[in-house]
Amino acid sequence: MKAATRACLGVALAAAALLLSACEPFLVPEHEQEAWVDVYVGRTGDVKADVKVAFTLRDQLPSIGADVALALFPSGQTRVAIDPNDGGADYVVVRVSNAYEPGPSPSLAFDSAPLVRALESRGLTDVRLRFCSPEFVDTTLTVAPIGQSVADCQEWRLTPATQQVVGVLQMRPHASRWLPAAALAVLVGAAVPTAVFVLRRRRSGRASRAAIFGALVSSVLSSMALTAVGSSVADNLGVAGALGGLPLKAVSLARWLLVPLWLALLAIIGMSLSPMHRDRAAPPSVA
Repeated sequence: MKAATRACLGVALAAAALLLSACEPFLVPEHEQEAWVDVYVGRTGDVKADVKVAFTLRDQLPSIGADVALALFPSGQTRVAIDPNDGGADYVVVRVSNAYEPGPSPSLAFDSAPLVRALESRGLTDVRLRFCSPEFVDTTLTVAPIGQSVADCQEWRLTPATQQVVGVLQMRPHASRWLPAAALAVLVGAAVPTAVFVLRRRRSGRASRAAIFGALVSSVLSSMALTAVGSSVADNLGVAGALGGLPLKAVSLARWLLVPLWLALLAIIGMSLSPMHRDRAAPPSVA
């Protein structure tokens, strides 16, 4: 196996291993009086709450989920489902489709007291509540008491005797953020045919080196584009109410459409480094 081929294969295997490692099951509480409630504010007026309890309480998950849905958003349109957790302990997922109205400056109020009371009625008296804002949207969380910061989330440890959490999340989306991301994506898309054109000419080693350099630069740009075109643009367009439904899903998935381009660039690098290509690229000797 040629060295270039081995290098490309190694990169592909490393990427596959990274994707597989991201599928580890989530942990759940060990004690029956504990409950972990993670609330995630979505981009289209939706909210998702993951509720995890001890494995011994798995038969109560549907009813616990229904109680949490009613406590968090009594007037919302909710759906409750069981997540198999990639082979780990099941947990319940509550989805609310109309928790807030997307727009230029939407807000969401929340109060932990009904949630804590609902869980206490089931013997769950030690609640870890985590409230997470949209990751790529500018937000201000006005809350009392202030919790512990965990990434884009605030976390509290609550019992029936502790002060309950009351707050308002103010969101300030910037729908225009798609412009630089789109420009970067166009540059990456143009890099592949440009590198292929240079390689097809094969007139000198200088052209090959230029193609390799262009492919490497394009690989770096593609990584930047994967970050910029993805959730940041989709989050801001969705929270602002500029896009929704299938168009918003298409924007969110656009970053993964760049993966084939990145793989094509790797193939170009491997082809340009192969001995066969170097032999073909070499100019004929003059007798």
